[in-house]
Amino acid sequence: MNLPKLPSKCVECIIKHIDENDIKTLHSTTLVNRDWCKFSVIRLWKTPLSFSNLISNLNSNSKLESKSNSINSTTNLTKYPFNNFYKIIPILLSFLDVNFQKDLNNLSKQFYIPKNTLNFYPKLQYDLKIPIDDLKIPTHTILSFDYPKYIKHVNFVDLVVLANKWLNNLLSETLSSSSIFLNFYLYKSLGRWDYIRYMTNSINFHCPFIHFDKNPQIFFKFILESLFKVLFNYSQINSLSIMDVSVTHHPCNQLNRLDHNHFLSNLTSFSFCQTIDSGLLKKISGLIHDTITTISISIVSDESFVDVIDFINSLHSLQSISILGNNTNVTSIIQSLQNHTSTLIKLKLNLCIIDDDAIESLSECDHLQELIFHQLHFTFDDEIDNISMNYLYFPQLKKLNYWEY
Repeated sequence: MNLPKLPSKCVECIIKHIDENDIKTLHSTTLVNRDWCKFSVIRLWKTPLSFSNLISNLNSNSKLESKSNSINSTTNLTKYPFNNFYKIIPILLSFLDVNFQKDLNNLSKQFYIPKNTLNFYPKLQYDLKIPIDDLKIPTHTILSFDYPKYIKHVNFVDLVVLANKWLNNLLSETLSSSSIFLNFYLYKSLGRWDYIRYMTNSINFHCPFIHFDKNPQIFFKFILESLFKVLFNYSQINSLSIMDVSVTHHPCNQLNRLDHNHFLSNLTSFSFCQTIDSGLLKKISGLIHDTITTISISIVSDESFVDVIDFINSLHSLQSISILGNNTNVTSIIQSLQNHTSTLIKLKLNLCIIDDDAIESLSECDHLQELIFHQLHFTFDDEIDNISMNYLYFPQLKKLNYWEY
């Protein structure tokens, strides 16, 4: 008996009710038929380049569950296989044009392990050349969907982490397969005694996880450049996070050279750290100051907040702001919110210090609906009457959270 086919709209609604963190279930629904597969893929590919948010959401949800965590933790390992997310890197690279793929393959032949790599055993005397013959990039024509166009959330740190994991996985596979060429390169890189011990099976390799972003080779830089070329050409994201400039300087340079705004034209949420390049911040505000409604800022020092404040002032529709202050006085940033009193509905302050001026500025944000304070510290001028706190009145407030510790 043939079962009636569900309309596409019904399938889409069902898929939307599946937790986006539940990777295992979404993978299963891709196997039902093409309709189910299409809507599942759209949901699966929404956040693979922002997996740290999924993990943090999962951890926060697990804290609310009962103490059956011994069972839940085992279940989570299968439902949320975040460790396998690096496998999307070769899929993304398959969307490169032929010339870029050819350049990528040529550079992979020049790949090496630096001689100063910590915890590599036996210790290298010289850089160890490890040509990677097969990058395992699938052929674009055999893929069923244009996967990059479904990506809506990009975290630069997560992207660098995934590229690192993918390259380390390729490296591990190459080192585990003995070959004449590998033995030759080991002969040139190891001390004589260590090489003899290796050849006589007296010692085994230990290759640690290598952070290629710390000392990037041309090959690793080209991988990142290639990934961004794919994203810029195919994706139209809603959320962007640049929280660690020390890790993401190369992706930031790529973004700074972006000469069109297709990639960012729908951006509504932007997370960044205080040390982000001021030129990049100005470029982003110039491209999409009308669309951004949510920002998160990580403060690393009490140095000038001029660039951050200028960025906030450039926005036209700011509704939500979150500040991680790292025990820094953020009063000047709070004061800049006076330009957004008619639109701001959510404010989160974490590890921040504020004073009377900040309290006075907050009192003008009478459209706030949600306030979250975590380890918020107040500093008051002894000569000023503290009754300013009594004037804090938010008529539309629906949620107030305060954690002192």
